Amino acid sequence: MKKIITNSLKIFLLCLILHFLYHILKMPILRIFLPTKENIFEYIKLLFTANILFSLFKKDSNKYLKALLQGILSNTILLVFYTTIFLKTGKLLPLTLSIFLLISILISEFFTSKIKKYPKKVEYYSIFMILTIYYIFLYLTDYPLNNLIFKDFF
Repeated sequence: MKKIITNSLKIFLLCLILHFLYHILKMPILRIFLPTKENIFEYIKLLFTANILFSLFKKDSNKYLKALLQGILSNTILLVFYTTIFLKTGKLLPLTLSIFLLISILISEFFTSKIKKYPKKVEYYSIFMILTIYYIFLYLTDYPLNNLIFKDFF
């Protein structure tokens, strides 16, 4: 349990660092991975990227599968929290969003830590899915939809 909490805090801190990195570096290629605006889609991208980056430094088996599942699960939880609060109040404070991020990371880290060893082929599929998701992120960053997920906070 201690490892789950420390890993979750590391991913959360990575999210905080990555949040401001695009605005500091101003490199267009980073828009695929990092938030460029203040809306929930950008936080989805941020959380997914933090999970992937953190997994690169792990020495676990199936680290790409775990990162993929953790990214998808934590973002699903974040979307449920976000839409519930935003639809009731009409706004979302940065502190509330930070708490939601941390809770979703903790829950997803707990579930993905239970994954055992899978065949190497699963890792290749996971890498393909990660690349596909980043392609979708790039498209939606350049051509955002007109719905609640892409509405700017401020």
